[in-house]
Amino acid sequence: MQTARAVRQPDLVSPVATSTEALQTTSIPRRLRGARIVAVLIAAALVLVAALALANDSSGLEVPEWMRLDAYKIYCDEAYHAFVAADLAAEVARREGLDTPWAMTPYFIRRLAEIVDDADSELGPLVEMLFVVCSETLISSTLSQAADAPGLSSVVRQALDDHAHDERRHHAYFAEFLKRMWPQLTPSAQRRAGVLVPELIDAFLRPDLDDCREELCGHGFTRDEVEQILAESYPEEVIRADRQHIARHTVRYFEDVGALEHGDVADAFDAAELRARVAV
Repeated sequence: MQTARAVRQPDLVSPVATSTEALQTTSIPRRLRGARIVAVLIAAALVLVAALALANDSSGLEVPEWMRLDAYKIYCDEAYHAFVAADLAAEVARREGLDTPWAMTPYFIRRLAEIVDDADSELGPLVEMLFVVCSETLISSTLSQAADAPGLSSVVRQALDDHAHDERRHHAYFAEFLKRMWPQLTPSAQRRAGVLVPELIDAFLRPDLDDCREELCGHGFTRDEVEQILAESYPEEVIRADRQHIARHTVRYFEDVGALEHGDVADAFDAAELRARVAV
């Protein structure tokens, strides 16, 4: 029997893993893996709006000419990945009979909409831009892990490899963009937006357990069996540890620009356990 301790990938691209024998004998892990990989690829569409705003100099932020021109390159990269995602989503849905809301609207998009709705209206565009900064500096790690996952078709693996290659460049771009954007914000905007960054990171990395429940119940598992599967697959302590590990570079970028010099922002990062504790 595999224990929950052995399961070490509760991020967005991870398949559901469990010691339940009934689940091991079905195609559900393959279906869930495929759907979540497609969901990660769909994140490309979010970057298109930000890249176009930077390229067209309509973001309200000052960036150097080279960064504006590189935004066009990122736009082209992400448009291609969005097309690949749409094509793969249609193929996965057709082959596996997927017809669930999360297959069309990934959790992180729904959660982002909630965060933006809860923020001040004037803060919404900034929060969306910060989400792109977070996602583009987080996704390179999750895509690399996904591309190495067993059981992938050659088409999906190639799509992930291609995306991961581009995302390494995008990661560097948006890390540099954050350095240039943050000083242009007022202290009030820095504080109000900064406290939301841990929520943005969590939105991108947290597995969508509610939709996993719905999917598993739809395949005939009882509620008790579903809760056992999820408890073994996604223990909260592992989710927290992996989130801290995957987000370590993103957190450092915000530290480097002085975001955590605001006490409220530092408290939000610490409450989310995003900073490694240093032994005294």
